[in-house]
Amino acid sequence: MKLNLNKIRKYLEMFVYAVLAVSFIFIIIKVPKRVISENKNDEIEICVDWDEVYDLCYKNDYKLSEFLKRIQAIGVSSVSIQEETLASLVTRGRVVYYSKDEYERMMLLDMLPPATKIRGISLVVSDRKLAKQLESQLKDRYSITVKTLRLGRRRILYPVFYSSFRPGWWSESIPLGFDPEKMSILNETGLKIILRPRNKGNPKWLDGMTTDNVSGYLWGDSEVPGYPGNEKILINTLKNNELKYIDLEFTHFYGDNLLNQSVPQSLVQGHVITNQELEKNRNDKYHLFRWIRAVKERSNRFLLFHFWKNKPLEDNLDYLRLVAKKLKDMGYTLDIVSPPDYPLCKKTKSSVLIILACAVLFPILAVYAAKKFQHFFVKYIIVNATTIIGGLLISALLYNVLFMKKIVLLPSVKLVMIIPLIAVFIILFTFEELKKLWFMQVRMSHVFIFLMLFLIFGIMMLRSGNYNIGYFFLEENIRQFLENVLGIRPRSKEFLFGQPLLLLGFYFKKRYLICLGFISQVSIINTFLHAHSPVVVSLVRTFHGLWLGLFIGFMIIGIIELINKKRNE
Repeated sequence: MKLNLNKIRKYLEMFVYAVLAVSFIFIIIKVPKRVISENKNDEIEICVDWDEVYDLCYKNDYKLSEFLKRIQAIGVSSVSIQEETLASLVTRGRVVYYSKDEYERMMLLDMLPPATKIRGISLVVSDRKLAKQLESQLKDRYSITVKTLRLGRRRILYPVFYSSFRPGWWSESIPLGFDPEKMSILNETGLKIILRPRNKGNPKWLDGMTTDNVSGYLWGDSEVPGYPGNEKILINTLKNNELKYIDLEFTHFYGDNLLNQSVPQSLVQGHVITNQELEKNRNDKYHLFRWIRAVKERSNRFLLFHFWKNKPLEDNLDYLRLVAKKLKDMGYTLDIVSPPDYPLCKKTKSSVLIILACAVLFPILAVYAAKKFQHFFVKYIIVNATTIIGGLLISALLYNVLFMKKIVLLPSVKLVMIIPLIAVFIILFTFEELKKLWFMQVRMSHVFIFLMLFLIFGIMMLRSGNYNIGYFFLEENIRQFLENVLGIRPRSKEFLFGQPLLLLGFYFKKRYLICLGFISQVSIINTFLHAHSPVVVSLVRTFHGLWLGLFIGFMIIGIIELINKKRNE
C-alpha cells in the first residue's frame, strides 16, 4: 500500500509539473499578443451631448460655434445628437404642425381662410432638406403616404392615413430622424457625430442616413432599433456602413445580445457619469478618478461626458480640461476611437469550461507544488507563482473579442471561487482530523469566531466576479489613497487578509491559517478572470497585493516573536 501511495504521489507530481510546463509555453505564445493588442488600443473618444451644450451656451449667453471650438481644442472629438420629434421641431420653430383637433378648432373660429392649403394633419416646413427628410421618415420608417405641396419657399406635408382614425403611436413625440441643421453645424466645426436613434418604426431608414461625418451609434432609449424581431436589419446596416456602436458600461439595452454576438468587432466599450451622479457629488476630482479607473482598469475607450446643469460655463470647461489633461498625461490620444482589433472565436463553450477548470485547478496545484519545499518563504513564493501562472493562462484563454468586450460572461464565478478553498481544506487535513473537528464540543467562542469568519468570507465572495456589492466608506478612502500612491490599487482582501495569513500559516505551520490565507490565491485568479482588464494592470495589481501582504505579514510575525521572547524572559 505504501508503494502504491508513493507511485500516486510521483505521478501526481509529474502531472503538476507537466501542467505548469504546458501552461508556461501557452502563456509565452498568447499573452504577448494580447498585451500588444491592448497597448495599441490607446485612443480615447470624449463625446458631449448636443442638448447640454446648447443649453449651457443659452444660459450663459455664449456663442455656440465658439464653445464647440473651445471643447474641440480641449480634447472633445464627437457630439451626440438625439432624434428630433414633432414637438422638438415645433418648439424650435423648424416646423409648424397642425393637428386634426387644432385644424377643426381654427376652422370653427374662422381663423383660417376658406382657400387655405392647411388640412386636418399637416406640417409646414421652410427648410428644403428638413422637408425631404421628414417625407422620407414618414414613408420609409412608418409606411405613411405623404402628399407634398410646394408653396413658395415652404413645403406642406400631408400624412395620409387610410382609416378614419390615426394610429395609436402617432403623436407629437414620434421620432423623425436627425436635424440636418445640427449636423451641418457640427460638420463645419470638424467634430464627428454620434447618432442616437430610437426604436420606432422600421430600422431600415438608418441605411439611407449619410455617414460622412458620423462616428458611430449610441442607442437613444432602452432598446436597440428593430427590437424585437428586426435586429438583423440593424446588423446589416452596421456591416454595410462599417460604423461602430457604443455599449455603455453598467447599462442594458433590450435586443443587444443578438447584436453583440453578430457584430462583436463593431462594438466599443464606453463609460458615462450620469447627471444624477454628478449632482450627488459636485467635486470634479472625485469624478476624475472614476474616469481614470474606467479607462485604465476596464478598457473603456468612449467617454460620454455630461456637464453640470447649475454650474457656470467656465467651471464646466475646467472640469472637462482636468479630465482631458489627465488622460493625455497618462499617454492616451484624444481622438475618434475605432473598435479594438481582438481575435474572434465564436466557439466559446469549450473555452469557458477550460477557463473555469483552470480557475479551480491552479490554486489546488499551488498546494502540491509547495509541499516538497521546507522553508516557509519558499513555500509562500511557490504558491503565489503557481497561482499567477494560472492567472496568466486564463488571460491567454480569454484573448477573444467575445470575452474581452463582456459579450460572453463566465458563469458561476462565485461557485468557482469557493471550490478551491474547500479543496485546500480537505488536502491539508486528514480524514481523522476532519472527523475529530466535526465531533468537537462547540463553545460560544467557537460560534463567535465562526460567525465572524463566515461574515468576512461572505462579503469577499459577494465582492468577487464581474459585479460586486459596492464599497464601505472607510474602504473607499483606503482604495483611493492606494490608487493615488501606487497608480493601480491592490485588492484589499489580498494584502489586508489573505497574503498575511498565508505567510503566517507557513511560518508557524498552522494549517487553518493557510486555509484562510488561500483567499488571496482565489482573489488573484479572480483578478485575471476580468477579461476586460488589461493583463499588465492585473499583474501590477497582483504584485502590489503580494509585497504589501508580505510587509504586513512580516510585521505581524515580528510582533508575535517579540511578545513570545518577552514571555520566555
